[in-house]
Amino acid sequence: MDGSATPGWRRLVHMIWLCGPLVLWLAVVAVASTDIASEAHTKAWLVSFIHLFARGYGAGSSGSSSGLGALMWAIRKTAHVIEYGVLGFLLARGVKGLFPGYARGAGRELLGRIALGVLPCGLLVALADEFHQTLVRSRMGSPRDVAFDLVGLSLGVLAAWLVWRRDSA
Repeated sequence: MDGSATPGWRRLVHMIWLCGPLVLWLAVVAVASTDIASEAHTKAWLVSFIHLFARGYGAGSSGSSSGLGALMWAIRKTAHVIEYGVLGFLLARGVKGLFPGYARGAGRELLGRIALGVLPCGLLVALADEFHQTLVRSRMGSPRDVAFDLVGLSLGVLAAWLVWRRDSA
């Protein structure tokens, strides 16, 4: 044996390289959908984090509770966008790497094809995520969160496309 990888092994390594991070991130999304990431479990450390940057919003401060509530809401929705932005990027990476015939073209044509492949898959994940949350006592599923997830997915696809454009230039 000359030590070189067989074509079958190369394909397996390529699939693990493309799908491994995606599978791990889907596990992160699933865990974030449980009681672990509920407001009841994250509020204390989020308030402490906010207190580091905005003294008037910390625990026991004189900051307005409605201001704190609005800031907490914004942080949680930003987390949705970031979580699904990473998912969109990894899905786009997987689609382009595993289905090169589908992900052909360049420019906006490539962006459109990738978005058509990624957004429905990501939407299914977001819907399953929110449905799961309706089954968790400390969580609540929300159509509004699905909208934030779609924004994140779209930004992730756009980020992947921008990376590809830069790399091909």
